[in-house]
Amino acid sequence: MYEGRPITTRGRWVNPLVFALAKLTLSLPQLRTVNGPIFIVGMGRSGTTILGITLSLHSDVGFLNEPKALWYVANHKDDVIGNYSDIPGSYLLSESDAQPDSIRRIRRLYGGYLKLTRRQRVVDKYPEAVFRASYISECFPDCKFIVLIRDGLDTINSVAKWNSQFSKSDGHKKHDWWGIDDRKWISLVKQVACRLPAFRGKESLLMSLSTDIDRAALEWTLTTFYSLKCLKAFPDRALFLKYEKLTEQPRETIEQVLEFCELQKQIEPVAFAERKLQRRNPDECDYIEISPIVRGVFQEAYELAGYKSERSNRDF
Repeated sequence: MYEGRPITTRGRWVNPLVFALAKLTLSLPQLRTVNGPIFIVGMGRSGTTILGITLSLHSDVGFLNEPKALWYVANHKDDVIGNYSDIPGSYLLSESDAQPDSIRRIRRLYGGYLKLTRRQRVVDKYPEAVFRASYISECFPDCKFIVLIRDGLDTINSVAKWNSQFSKSDGHKKHDWWGIDDRKWISLVKQVACRLPAFRGKESLLMSLSTDIDRAALEWTLTTFYSLKCLKAFPDRALFLKYEKLTEQPRETIEQVLEFCELQKQIEPVAFAERKLQRRNPDECDYIEISPIVRGVFQEAYELAGYKSERSNRDF
């Protein structure tokens, strides 16, 4: 409930209650000090949810699953999808966007959540936050990032499947992976993609991409570049983790994550990981047809992430 309900889900009646609780929390003094919050970032459909659920079994952890309502309350620029506002948001947020009032708000909201749940540490799973790492670090200077990445072909395939299943329309507006009436897609192209030298002057070409495959290929490419940027910017506070390792070596990987997060080793998250994170990949595929507009830059990101050498049998 604390996270708010996005546009593609049921139960959005709860959102007024979420905002009322947030307003109440902001009217109170800081209820708890927020120490070392942990952010799971990367791209959706890459195992971020199951990793968050696994960590939520730790007795010190309070898990927030994409708390976009809280971040919107803290800073109205946050809403890229269009869940809570008709005003387009900012895909990229930096240190300069972390104004004192925004910092105060998000710290109070997180502190209220810790007080309510009686937990010690926040784990916030918010994949797109990888594009806002410096902004988040300004809000929480002692935060940690778990940068999760999954093979690009599998991720693309998974996004396409998700959109075919959950895309919907209310008769006036379309709600899907790409935001309300493509708001997320438009922001991704104009605010992020067109900053890359490879795509400068190609906005109209990128905007012409219409299939989920091609769009997801661009999103995965940009997410990978910003994931690597996050790792470089915060070498001591960011952990690079591959979905494939998470599912192939669940015990070792979760133990590594707990140590990185400075969380005491506990049986529950490790045992859950061994039960639920065994290798299963219904989205696995060896070939996807990607538009030439994106293919070259996708290949560059694929190689930088180490997948070209690890999975030489795959093609696109």
